[in-house]
Amino acid sequence: MKLLAVFPVIFLFGQMTDALAAGDTAAITLAGRVLASTCTLDSSVARQTVVLPDISVRDIERKGKTEIPFVLKDCGADVTAVKVTASGTADKSNPGAFANEIPDGTEGGTTGVALSLTMRNGTYPFSPAGDQSEVINLTPLSDNRFSFYAQLIHVGTDLQVTPGKVSSVVNFTFDYQ
Repeated sequence: MKLLAVFPVIFLFGQMTDALAAGDTAAITLAGRVLASTCTLDSSVARQTVVLPDISVRDIERKGKTEIPFVLKDCGADVTAVKVTASGTADKSNPGAFANEIPDGTEGGTTGVALSLTMRNGTYPFSPAGDQSEVINLTPLSDNRFSFYAQLIHVGTDLQVTPGKVSSVVNFTFDYQ
């Protein structure tokens, strides 16, 4: 009887050592660049609050765009371009627009409005999902200035826009080329 009890344990141990001995190997090469010096985002624009002009509920779609300026200072000799990506919270009704972060029904918050953020040409939009980028050519050994544009837009199927406040947070990522 003792022999029968020991056999399954020996059999299982033998099976485990075969599984532990099997394996694959991989050689992975990682490559990258170290740049002499990138640029420094000017502190006056790094944490800016852009105040959009007051707008009538009937003029939401017709009002102009507000400039959001950026300055990259002290760009090094090796920096030729920067890829800029914007991301944030998407509007529930229009995932291509940045949500009003003041909740619906909250005192002072507007409804039916979100923020559209466009690239330098003023027409192609950034996406809150962070899947749209713009590559901007830079002048090495110089300060570089460029702007993006914000505009309030109507969102949702309800044609009603209620007056109130709007606030959206947009995160910008700068990837030097």
